[in-house]
Formats: sequence, structure tokens, C-alpha cells
Amino acid sequence: MTLPIVIGRAIQRLRSAAGLTQTEFAELLRGSTSLSWNRDTVAATESGRRMPPLDELILLASTFECSLLDLLEESAEIRLGTGQVP
Repeated sequence: MTLPIVIGRAIQRLRSAAGLTQTEFAELLRGSTSLSWNRDTVAATESGRRMPPLDELILLASTFECSLLDLLEESAEIRLGTGQVP
């Protein structure tokens, strides 16, 4: 399995755990980070068609209070950071 697919699955798990649509997830990221993601960016990332650069991975890990390793390990349990989702 490629790294973009592993990361995409981790991001999809985070979004699903939060009960967010791809659009809502993109809005959350735009509102709480400097990421300018939209629904298409989320979809491309979750499917493994897009590999987020390191600076985006760092912001994602910070937003969801997990480590970069949590985003890179397929079997890692990722928890959603408290207070990040309305």
C-alpha cells in the first residue's frame, strides 16, 4: 500500500469519527488552520490521489491532536482533538 493511500485512509477515519462530510471537514480546516482545502482536496487526499506536503501533515496532526506517525501508520488509533469540531 502506498503512503498517500495510508494517509488518505487515516484522514478519512478522522473525518468519519467526527461525523463530518468532506465539505464540513474542509470548512473546519479552513477555519482552524491556514489550509485552504475544499471538498475536492479532501476527496483527492482521502483516495490517495493527492499527497499532502509535510507542512499540511503537521497542521492536520496538530488539529486532531495526533502525531505524524499516527497519520502514517495504517493501524494507528487516531483520536479527534477535543474542541475542534463544533
